[in-house]
Amino acid sequence: MLTLAKEGLLTTLGYVGGHWRPAADGATFDVVNPADGGVVARVADYGADEAADAIAAAEAALPAWRAALPKERSDLLRRWHDLVLQHQEDLAHPDRGAGQAPGRGARGDSLWDLFHRMVRGRR
Repeated sequence: MLTLAKEGLLTTLGYVGGHWRPAADGATFDVVNPADGGVVARVADYGADEAADAIAAAEAALPAWRAALPKERSDLLRRWHDLVLQHQEDLAHPDRGAGQAPGRGARGDSLWDLFHRMVRGRR
């Protein structure tokens, strides 16, 4: 299983309606590292009912997101970006095999910068 510098950075639950929760039936599946076949984590295996709950929660959250001022949305996305940069070593880790450096784009290029280039049509 994956070991991270920041404990709690990886959760094995699904996030629906503002809450982390397991699959209703307790089902899980293995997330496998394609480089070595090792199990990175065992995560909740949501079914149709959980998917419907997630869709309903997203639909319920949309009016508040839509009503948020652009600055509020930007601040939230910026905070996410800052957290990604703060934890980039752990976030880059799963795409490398033992003894290998992180894959191209895993570090260095800020996801925020990548997002802006994609929005502007430059990759």
